[in-house]
Amino acid sequence: MASSDPGGSPSVGPGPGAGQRFRDYLAIIIAAVVGVAGIIATVMYANRGGEDKPDDRGSSTVSSPTISLPPPHSSSSSPVESPTSPPTSPPSTKPTTPSSSKAGEEVKYSTIEVPQQHYLDVREPAIGVQPGADKDFLFYGGWIQRPRMDTGEWAAIGIINDTDIPRCVTRSAQMAGETMSLTQVRNGQSICVLDESGKWAILKILHLDVEVPAASSVKFRITFPVDP
Repeated sequence: MASSDPGGSPSVGPGPGAGQRFRDYLAIIIAAVVGVAGIIATVMYANRGGEDKPDDRGSSTVSSPTISLPPPHSSSSSPVESPTSPPTSPPSTKPTTPSSSKAGEEVKYSTIEVPQQHYLDVREPAIGVQPGADKDFLFYGGWIQRPRMDTGEWAAIGIINDTDIPRCVTRSAQMAGETMSLTQVRNGQSICVLDESGKWAILKILHLDVEVPAASSVKFRITFPVDP
């Protein structure tokens, strides 16, 4: 509507169309602002929800399988028995005796060592510190001493050349006295001894130690001829 200025200049005011457009623009701006705010809020909520959401991988517990193991071996409950070694026997004083080469044949020889102040039984053969009827002579300090037999005679002991073995009765030089030094027996000679059973034995000296008479010893090889 046109109004007349008292001065005569007309004044033109805003029409109704301009106000409507302004309100439309304002509504659009408000809607845009609200939309942007909503988007921001949604994004913030989503981020905060991701932080607050528990991590399934961190919170879950994986159960490991249970493995049953056998109980450890206890040495006290079932001890392992070690093999028992047989008791060690003291060294025997018995001589080394080879087996006979033929069934029923008399043993050919034995070896035995006689220490100081010991008696020798040539038939067994064996040694001992006590005299007796089965003892053929006493060894001491490199000498032998023959005992008297029950008849009062001396035991028959002599020296024989090895080439004359086994003829002890006819070829041996019989002891004349009670004692004889074994140093008289030369290389290539042996000793003939008539034992208590009436059989001859031939003693070959393998080793004689008389360096210290109180600790002397002699080693014999004793042969029992089949046909003396």
